[in-house]
Amino acid sequence: MCRQECGKCFEPGHRNSGEIAFVFGTLGAGGFGPPPPPATDEDRAVSKMAQGYWVNFPRTGDPNGAGLPTWPRYDPSKDLIFEFHPDGTAGAIPDPWKPRLDVMHLATESGKRADF
Repeated sequence: MCRQECGKCFEPGHRNSGEIAFVFGTLGAGGFGPPPPPATDEDRAVSKMAQGYWVNFPRTGDPNGAGLPTWPRYDPSKDLIFEFHPDGTAGAIPDPWKPRLDVMHLATESGKRADF
């Protein structure tokens, strides 16, 4: 999850564990580093969804529940990921990293290192 619409979510050095404040409902709460931006209505909507998924999954083995967008079961033939959007919505989308991951997978299978 990324609260930035700047496209920097996957750049090296970008903050990991960005979902924690959403899952625990602590958006806007300070911690280590600079204070986070204040939570928006969209942030709170995503937080409510994330909390629902995180509660449903251990309870039932399925993250889905009433009022939540459907999180599809993993299917390797579809290559979908579930994405929370900055506008407060969420849904399954094609994995934008698939071509790169496929190249890395092929390189790894061939015995060559994928990081060179």
